[in-house]
Amino acid sequence: MRNARGFTLLELMVVLIIVAIVLTFAIPSFRTLLMNSRQDDVVSNLSGALSYARNTALSRNMPVSVCPVSPPASSGQAPGTTCQTSFGSAANGTAWMVYYTAPGSTVPIQLSTYTLPADERISITSSGTASITFNGHGLASGGGTLTVCDARGASSAQAIEVNTAGYVQISATRGSAPDGSALSCP
Repeated sequence: MRNARGFTLLELMVVLIIVAIVLTFAIPSFRTLLMNSRQDDVVSNLSGALSYARNTALSRNMPVSVCPVSPPASSGQAPGTTCQTSFGSAANGTAWMVYYTAPGSTVPIQLSTYTLPADERISITSSGTASITFNGHGLASGGGTLTVCDARGASSAQAIEVNTAGYVQISATRGSAPDGSALSCP
């Protein structure tokens, strides 16, 4: 009689069934984790741009603004430089820039830009004006709540609130604004 090495068919089938059960629970959780990560990235970058604008306004003692701009027409191109009245839709992509205007000029001088690819399917809406300007004292004009939504809707949305004192605050829980009120998505 020979000593056989390896696994029996029954042992392999049990292992495959256990792997299938684990994957059944892991895949939906991984999808949620991935969507949360993408949304957190957008919230972090947008709140970072707002904080950068405020800090730059304070250090230079001049107005610095953050506004939505048109996303690039194709990859490899820069986003537009003209402020829009609202952020782009999820299908068209979203972009924003931090800029200031030199005294006596009307041409914006870009400090930074950020473009969210159209395939991210994340949209940003504003309760106030989409353009926010911080003066040399760090006070904001055009503040309000910026809501970041994805395909999951308002229950998973996050918000960034900018008050007139220039304070930038991110919602602590998904689905509610920093003040605790419920968010809505388009």
